[in-house]
Amino acid sequence: MLLYITAMSHHIDEKWDMKSHLLATENMEERHTAENLKTTLTTIIAEWVGDSSKVSAVVHDNAANIVKANDWCNWESVNGFAHMLQLAINDGFKAVTSL
Repeated sequence: MLLYITAMSHHIDEKWDMKSHLLATENMEERHTAENLKTTLTTIIAEWVGDSSKVSAVVHDNAANIVKANDWCNWESVNGFAHMLQLAINDGFKAVTSL
């Protein structure tokens, strides 16, 4: 099974225009442990941004491994809205089909 991690950058430029950049999509052959995710993310950030203190927040799903990796990096943690919505929808379908 191929498992990937993608890192993107979103920022506002000097003209107050929103900018988005795909920094990397990498195949993670090792297990997606918090430690391995932290290593991969900090490597990507170091390559593209340089100083990880420039990272103000990280948006991610709310899986325990990525939340823990993000906490270890001391970045503001933001759960992705789309993932949270999908979880709520799935729970709703389970509740309806179990009646």
